[in-house]
Amino acid sequence: MFRSLVSGTLALSLMTTTAAAGCYEDAMIVFDASGSMAQAVGGTDSPTRIAEAQSALRQVLPMVPDERPVGLLTYGPGTLGFCENFQVRLAPEPHQRLQIQAEIDALSPLGDTPLARAVELAAEAMSFRDEPAVVVLVTDGRDTCGSSVCRVAEQLAAEGADLTVHVIGFRFGGYEPGQDLYKTSPGCLSAFTGGHYLSAQSLEDLVGALHRTLTCPLIAKAAPVPETATRVQ
Repeated sequence: MFRSLVSGTLALSLMTTTAAAGCYEDAMIVFDASGSMAQAVGGTDSPTRIAEAQSALRQVLPMVPDERPVGLLTYGPGTLGFCENFQVRLAPEPHQRLQIQAEIDALSPLGDTPLARAVELAAEAMSFRDEPAVVVLVTDGRDTCGSSVCRVAEQLAAEGADLTVHVIGFRFGGYEPGQDLYKTSPGCLSAFTGGHYLSAQSLEDLVGALHRTLTCPLIAKAAPVPETATRVQ
């Protein structure tokens, strides 16, 4: 009986240590603020996609360990060409959840979706060739700026020390017939790096997906993860 209790305690300690180690790696939120995020999610009086995304992060960021270095990169609005507006707004640092939320709340959607180049820049900002790094991409659509997303994903996976890209497809509408998925599919980013692709078709889904990819299950506050926020191969 005593041995069982000791074994159980050691196992729980090992699980907690392993989970905590993964939870404190540098992370970058790559946030889609392109023009399509201004679309209403329902009727005339319904919130916009970006308003829902802002609300979801407002619920999840307080659950992220304050000591975890988290940064923010956005794409969409800016003064450059529509496919050039991506920038690191906050490099990964601990204790900056409030700053991240303030930056996201101030965004006004505009521009196209250079998501592949944005993820590349996010990885570079975390010295991904030398250190473990996590990217959490929130996007409502495919890359619209001509990048070969799967080729970028393959290169990042080959060069990274331990890079994981989680992709959250928020109210993602799918693909047009005959579209070149090799050039536009954000799912390649997660497939090549061992991350999750999570489909979030509602505010509740998005909260669950963000919780799953940003927080520590064994040490964060409990939050429901909707069944619809499932991994897509």
